[in-house]
Amino acid sequence: MPSFDHGEITEEFVASDIEKESVSAKLVQFFYDSNGRKIIRHMFKQPYYIEKDMYKYGDSENSITYYVNSALTLENDFKYSHEYKQFSKVQTSASLNYWPYKATFMHTHLKEGKEDRRSYLTARFDTNFGKYYNIFGRVDYDLKERFTSEWQLGFRVSRKCWDYTLSYKETVTPKLTSAGIDTVTKKGIFLLFNLYPIGGVGYEFTHEKRPSE
Repeated sequence: MPSFDHGEITEEFVASDIEKESVSAKLVQFFYDSNGRKIIRHMFKQPYYIEKDMYKYGDSENSITYYVNSALTLENDFKYSHEYKQFSKVQTSASLNYWPYKATFMHTHLKEGKEDRRSYLTARFDTNFGKYYNIFGRVDYDLKERFTSEWQLGFRVSRKCWDYTLSYKETVTPKLTSAGIDTVTKKGIFLLFNLYPIGGVGYEFTHEKRPSE
């Protein structure tokens, strides 16, 4: 069942394997101006895996957030792989928060292990209507393959003890076939109902169109 986070479907599923045992060192710093306003947040995290069958040093994580003003925030995040001696993720974003509107624009570069590099642009928006209603959307554009890899549009109703989210999402994935490069398109409607503090239940109605269809 997909999960929802602030109006966005994150597609985080329950892991089937056992979480690896590890310890982490984490540093968080805050910088303020002369008026006491927070202007910079810096975070560094280094995990260390105890399991014998794993590379001891996990990816180093570093994040710097610059609060330009009450409406504009700039952020840079990266992960460095000690095992592969490369940056596994570099992400730069700019967020605007001018109530009732929110918008985020980001560029993400991924290189996990020996996999091919991935680079894409993301645009997200979020707006409130009154006290209880919210509309959100997202578009991902693959810079390497030059196509829109994902887009979604949704509606959310939030009350004191419950909320529900209804969203439509379409994902396009390149696929190598005997005739060359083709795409697999997955379209779906997602519904999630939360009842606090009990929990939530979700439903997913999807259709996948393969190159042969």
